[in-house]
Amino acid sequence: MSALLAALLCSQLPAEVPGSWGEPSRAVFLDPAARPILSGLNAVSFDGLPPASTTFTFDGVVLKAPAHALFGPTALHPAWIAGVEVGPGIEHAARGRSLGRNVTLGTRQPAGAFHAVARLDLLQTGLYVEHTLNSGTTLQAALRFFTIPALAGLIIKGSLLLGDYGLRVVQPLGASELRVLALGALDSVALTVSGIPLAARMQGHQVDLRWRSDAQGTLEVGLGGHVSTIGLTLDGATARNAIDGEEQALSARVLTQLAFSPHARGVLGADVELRRLLLSRGTTLQLPDGTSARDHTLRELGVALLGGVHGEVQVTEGEWRTTLGLRADLWKPADAPAHATADPRLTTTRGIGQRGTLDLGLGLMHQAPSWLVTVPVLESASLRYGVQEAARADARFTWKNSKYESLDAHLFGTALLRTLELSPFDENFLQLANLIDEDVERRRGHGWAAGGEVRYRVAHPCVGWAEVSYGLQQSWRFAQLTRFGLDGLPVGEAQAWVPWQHQQTHAVRGAFGLQLPLEWRISFAVTVMSGPPLVGGLFSQDQRQGVDPLRGTPRWVPKDRDQAGVAGAWLRADARASKTWHRGPLEVELFLDVQTLSIWGQPTGTSFGTAPSTLEQQARGEVTLTHKPASSPLPPIPVLGVELRL
Repeated sequence: MSALLAALLCSQLPAEVPGSWGEPSRAVFLDPAARPILSGLNAVSFDGLPPASTTFTFDGVVLKAPAHALFGPTALHPAWIAGVEVGPGIEHAARGRSLGRNVTLGTRQPAGAFHAVARLDLLQTGLYVEHTLNSGTTLQAALRFFTIPALAGLIIKGSLLLGDYGLRVVQPLGASELRVLALGALDSVALTVSGIPLAARMQGHQVDLRWRSDAQGTLEVGLGGHVSTIGLTLDGATARNAIDGEEQALSARVLTQLAFSPHARGVLGADVELRRLLLSRGTTLQLPDGTSARDHTLRELGVALLGGVHGEVQVTEGEWRTTLGLRADLWKPADAPAHATADPRLTTTRGIGQRGTLDLGLGLMHQAPSWLVTVPVLESASLRYGVQEAARADARFTWKNSKYESLDAHLFGTALLRTLELSPFDENFLQLANLIDEDVERRRGHGWAAGGEVRYRVAHPCVGWAEVSYGLQQSWRFAQLTRFGLDGLPVGEAQAWVPWQHQQTHAVRGAFGLQLPLEWRISFAVTVMSGPPLVGGLFSQDQRQGVDPLRGTPRWVPKDRDQAGVAGAWLRADARASKTWHRGPLEVELFLDVQTLSIWGQPTGTSFGTAPSTLEQQARGEVTLTHKPASSPLPPIPVLGVELRL
């Protein structure tokens, strides 16, 4: 698939997307297949799969912690990113261990001897610097701290400390080059949610060394390592529960491209990763006599091994270009027996006339159990329960009416043969995080996902761009669920087909951008999307009227999952305006970016409760049930900022 926003005015900057706060990675939300799990959060779902099934790569490296605090801004300074591209449904065999799409964050290539970007806005303060030495060595470095979230944390009596850094060094060596990349993010969040104090601490540090030679074909060798830590503390009325984990990993990879003939070429490669896992769990109970009792367990789960080999052959014959690939992986959990998987893939591309292209693909994919979003440590620890498996068929037709216009249509179907989808928002998250077998096993299932999108785009260099799109998705799971009686108590277990917890069937988007005189730029986007099922988590749990088993009075009781309704459709409007001045070598841009111009928030279901009653009414057993619409607490977020480029 072509790069998103490939014709954003003259500069082609994905940061110009309205509602992105100048974060280039948020350009993915213009893709008609993209669904935010909650408007305003950075976690993106593609094709009816959890956000954890989407990988983000930067400079050829998969980001271990792509977002701050799991759902926040991308953990890369915006100046690093030169473009954003959403990959096809069936990827090359070199990419494995994932069921979903890959989002490539294009690496900015240094231009000139020196370049610097200083940015200050209502969210962040950051600095990016690049320098090319006389020897040809290029240095790129960035540092960023989120200032307003930190100040907001003081106001709401909490803590929101987010920061990241990056360093990239490239040394040419004749026909080859040596590249060192170091990235890191540090997050500390402490808030009170539903009256329960919650604290989360996360750190991620990643280093990658790559040598690449183009002397005779391409040969690439890479070594990497990362350290990720996560800590979660929940303070209840009588107990404090804490979970801390650390993952230390070393990885290596090799890849070579071969040319068999003018019409045939191939790729061979292998990769291996060792992960050492430590998990600490603790519970502190407040006893009636004022003392406390503490139960603490520190456990080294061991070393997990993930290794794979892959190869593919591409043959061009007339208008057809066909690629056949195979990937084989070995999964050895830290505390369970190993198992192996094989992922065959077939893709073919055919030109239709001078303007059309047809892409078809079939593939089998595997992935570790997912935690809705990428959660360090827990994802590796849950490998003991096996891997997920999916078979996918994909078709895409692209028609370029001219160099300024394009029409893109896409269809997909996915058979989810094995699923194990967990979430930090599950009501029994602590049991899941503690890897209690009974709770995890209940989440096993299978299902299917299918849908498609159509997108029309027009762009004229240095004038403007516009696009409109529609996407349809269905994603269902055959899952185990609990049946509830009229008294609200469980009456049994059942298995049934239910929509995926974050399914949003319809999505309509429209957006445009214009370049005005005096270097003014404006852009505007509107999104209309249907709501997900009301089965708890980020959205409310649908209820029905029942009877209190002790008092015989009316009460709200949960609806069974296969009988729950869906949240209402929602509309979001985003806008961006910017003005640029030039003063010699200095370029100054002032911008205002507003996410969610709408005066109402995304509907999240219904808030169920009871009306206040007098003592006399309580004595007579008179209870009046109430309900009112609930919406997302995320407010409109205007970001005013200035960026200085030298």
